[in-house]
Amino acid sequence: MDNRKCRCEEGIRQPAGKDPVTGERLAEVRAPPVHDCVYVAERNMLIPRAEQFARMIAGPEPAGGKRPDWVIRWNTAFCEEMERLWTAEKQRSS
Repeated sequence: MDNRKCRCEEGIRQPAGKDPVTGERLAEVRAPPVHDCVYVAERNMLIPRAEQFARMIAGPEPAGGKRPDWVIRWNTAFCEEMERLWTAEKQRSS
């Protein structure tokens, strides 16, 4: 697929700018050389379900010093659920 015609987030060129955290100047981000729009669309459809699962497991986001532990729990739950959902989706579509 020609990435220049792709409308996926990963396929669209991003303009140069500043890193929002460090303020460091960033070069233009180019689309990856290999891109699968169908995969991106299918994966993106699973994100809301994985986010909901992660919120259920990690609980509400805390303020202050307990946030780093919460972030680890949330990210772990999200990634594991994305993998589980993706595996189930691929098995169902095979």
